[in-house]
Order: sequence, then structure tokens, then C-alpha cells
Amino acid sequence: MRSTNDAGTAGLYLDCATLLPGDILLTADSALVSAGIRAGTGGPFSHAALIMAMTFRLEAAGDGTGYTPMFFDRVEQLYQPRRGRFLHRLPGATRQALVLRKPGFADAAPDLTQLLITLSRPFLWKEYPQLVSTAAVFRDQAVGRLVFAPFLRLLDRVLRNQPTNPGEFCSSLVGTIYEVLGHPLLADRKADEISPNHILDAGLETVGGAITEPEPEAELNDDVRTMQNSLLHLAFSRDLLPGLVEFMATVERLKQASP
Repeated sequence: MRSTNDAGTAGLYLDCATLLPGDILLTADSALVSAGIRAGTGGPFSHAALIMAMTFRLEAAGDGTGYTPMFFDRVEQLYQPRRGRFLHRLPGATRQALVLRKPGFADAAPDLTQLLITLSRPFLWKEYPQLVSTAAVFRDQAVGRLVFAPFLRLLDRVLRNQPTNPGEFCSSLVGTIYEVLGHPLLADRKADEISPNHILDAGLETVGGAITEPEPEAELNDDVRTMQNSLLHLAFSRDLLPGLVEFMATVERLKQASP
């Protein structure tokens, strides 16, 4: 039985010191779409992201596909046992989270982070796909066929127009990266058919201590936190993602309009 943490008043945090490239972060939040995905796939999670390094992750979300910087909200020093923790707070609406790891995967390449960056480039700056396009991952579920697909179509009409440059569904993106590396998550399921809850059946290990809460008695190191976050600001900013996504969508529209 895997253990997960449920968000309390303090929220949920990632201890980035426990993470390795290729780890998979599964989450669920309180939004209606999240509830629909969980109901449609019969599991506790609605979103999947791929850890690229201890400071950023790759994910497909509502504002598009790109890198999410994991700024440190707290750098803690614990003494029993002695260890440091680099805590990144997950979005406030996150109700449940889990980090999974394929044993030995982080040793698959000398510089796995750089390889993951290279492989992710074709997927960047894409629009989040229409929700109805994710129905393929629910095709083996009666509730998905009978209830969830119409629900997705309704949300599509309400939430957004037809994407010009659609990307991958969140868990399909993670599955595709693994597939390209020659490590498919599930032997009997293609990457574009993988939901966040299918990943629970991939035989991965839970990363203990990755999902946590702050330790009130810990000694804080604000100098390290400030320095690390300053460096992250130089490299990543998800605030820029909507503009990049719209730019690529405009480019795609111009290509389609060309004779």
C-alpha cells in the first residue's frame, strides 16, 4: 500500500533533496476537472509531471506544456537525523500527492537531466489539448465511455476553443518521454492511452519523504534559499509560458494559412 499525504492547513511540499531526474509527481486538486479525471479513471490522481532535476519539472497544464520551476519556500536543517531539506510548496489547491521512481532509471544516462531536456524540446510551448482528446485514456472504463466523454465535451465548449497547436495530455507526455528512452511505463498500453492513475500500475517505487510538510523546529537557511531561487529566476519562469504558447499557436495558424 503506497502512502500519500493529504493537504492540511499548511499545504503539501516537495522535499526536492529527495528527487532524481525521471521521478514522476502525481497530484490531485480540488478543481472540477480534477474531480472528473479522477472519476473517469477510477483513481486518486488527476495530474502527472516529470521531474527534470531538483529545481524544475516538465508538465502539461492549463497554460500549456513547459517547465515549472520549483522555487524553495524553506531550506531546513534537521538534526535527528542530520539532513537538509529543500522544500517547494505545491499549488495551494493540491489535495494529494505522490512521487514515484523507476529503480535504476536515474542511472540510464551519464547526464539524464540534459537528455530529458533534449527529448522534451519537441513538446514545449504547446497548447494543452482539448479535454475531449483525453477520452482515449478512459476507453476501458464504462464510466469513461458513458459519462466522462460527454462531460469532457461540455467542458471543452465552455473552457476553450479548438487548439491550433495542441500538445500531449499530462500523463501521456510523461509516458511518451519514457517510451522514447526505451523504458515504456506499461507494456500493454501506448503512451497516449496512459492516465495518471495507470502510472500507479507501472511497478514504480514510492519515494519516501518526498511529499512532506514543514518542520516547525527546523533551523532555516534563508541565505541558501535566496541564492538558489535567484538562480532559478534567471533560467525559468512559467509566467512566460502563456505568451510562448500563443506565439507558437500563431506560427502554426500562419503555416496552415499559407498556400
